[in-house]
Amino acid sequence: MIIVLVGSGVLVTVCFGNLETVPYTKRKHLVLLSEETEKQMGESQFEELKAAFKGKILPAMHPESVRVTLIAKHIIESLQRGLSHDQIWSDLEYASPESSLEHESVHDTMAA
Repeated sequence: MIIVLVGSGVLVTVCFGNLETVPYTKRKHLVLLSEETEKQMGESQFEELKAAFKGKILPAMHPESVRVTLIAKHIIESLQRGLSHDQIWSDLEYASPESSLEHESVHDTMAA
């Protein structure tokens, strides 16, 4: 009985202590790793990938590297422009669960 109570307490603490709200959709999701831990894991995996492909990565001035860099720059700039326009969003019901059900038939009609 004590094990069940302690386990339930730990579960409730983990679930409610690590809930995060997604800014765009206003939905909540469970986060098991902190941002710092996630960043450290990503950086270590990136270092492992660089070591694994050492000698196979093109130099920065290679034409293909320049091309990829320019494409990535255009994508990032486009995303930043799009994100700055999101502040003007006029549909206040966008993030509410009820509105997605009500507007589902409208989206189906528009897609047809």
